[in-house]
Amino acid sequence: MKIFLIILAIILGLIALILIIPVKAKFSYKGGKMFYVVKYAFYPIISSEKKDKPKKEKKKKPKKNKPEKIKKNKKKKEKKKSGIIEDKSDKPHIISTENTEQKPKTEENTVSDKKGESSKEDKSDEKSSDKPKKKKSISEKIEFFLDIWNAAKKPVRRIFKGFKFTKVHIDIKVSDEDAYDCALKYGRMCFAVYNGLELANEIFTVKPEHIKVYCVFAEEKSEYDISFTARFRLGTAVCAGIMFLLTYYFKIHRPNKKKLKNKKSQKRKIKASVRKTA
Repeated sequence: MKIFLIILAIILGLIALILIIPVKAKFSYKGGKMFYVVKYAFYPIISSEKKDKPKKEKKKKPKKNKPEKIKKNKKKKEKKKSGIIEDKSDKPHIISTENTEQKPKTEENTVSDKKGESSKEDKSDEKSSDKPKKKKSISEKIEFFLDIWNAAKKPVRRIFKGFKFTKVHIDIKVSDEDAYDCALKYGRMCFAVYNGLELANEIFTVKPEHIKVYCVFAEEKSEYDISFTARFRLGTAVCAGIMFLLTYYFKIHRPNKKKLKNKKSQKRKIKASVRKTA
């Protein structure tokens, strides 16, 4: 019993470690070069630095042609083909009478099988007509989807908030030869960056470290320096799933069951009162 408990404790500990250890991702873009890494427990899953190692090509040995063996095999094949053709020509055509004798029997069997199948189909049709299936109306379907959405709101939000973006570094230099175009680009970039960060912070957890957008005139190219690290724990997804199942069971499934039971009991009471009066 103790050994079993120790094994169970080890398994639970390993599962807890897998759920607690976060998946890390690093991204950076600077000077037209992009770098990204996705790690799980110091093991890189995806990386931009990974390069496929050149595979060693195996040297194929040249095969020696054997003309004598090839000629012998060809002669043997020709002889076999000629023998098959002669055998086919010598054999007389024999008409088999077995198929003609068995035909009436097979027809009788097929008729009896068809009758049995038709009787089974009739019985199945009668059963299906006795118990017609009730189809859900559109309003019931909409209510069901709304209930699921209400139950899944908090778990989904928890999953999204589990994505944590830290060390967010944004340094953008907007430049153009024309001053008017440069000013327009600067305004658009500021709008996109600051509003985008606010929206991202509402959905995810964002912690900016350095945010700067500035304008430089009389230069051709703009410069971008963007980097961040992202983290996500598998435990948050598991907790959100358990939370969804519990809310669905206690807030939707259980009360719906009680409503159905109450409706059935009311119908029975009505039927009983009608019989008494009759």
